[in-house]
Amino acid sequence: MRALVADRSATTRRVVIRALRVVGVQDVLEFADLRGATASLAGDPDIVIVEWTTIDDDALQLITDLRAREGGATAKVIVMTERDRRPDLERAIALGIQGYVLKPIETQVLVEQLAVALRPGESTAAEAA
Repeated sequence: MRALVADRSATTRRVVIRALRVVGVQDVLEFADLRGATASLAGDPDIVIVEWTTIDDDALQLITDLRAREGGATAKVIVMTERDRRPDLERAIALGIQGYVLKPIETQVLVEQLAVALRPGESTAAEAA
């Protein structure tokens, strides 16, 4: 299983990678910006954990690009945010994210979200609402 992590904070990326290891994901691509992450969608990640407020601030475009790729519709997506961005979150839910976590990230909360998102046949956040 392959994961893609995009967050400008190296500390947050380490927390996310540690949580991914707990749920058994060993193959992780990490990026401090979305340009690099978007270019790496060709690696066909099974799960994407992305920060809303990255330097280039285009997480929704990353999710849209992922969903447009062959096989991208089945990739799981969890978004991280420091503040309430309800309109963006509603758009992301419409694109089929599996969940979101608030920053600063509580590792156990993220581990629980990852475990749920990675279950076979798990629904999207919109279906769960």
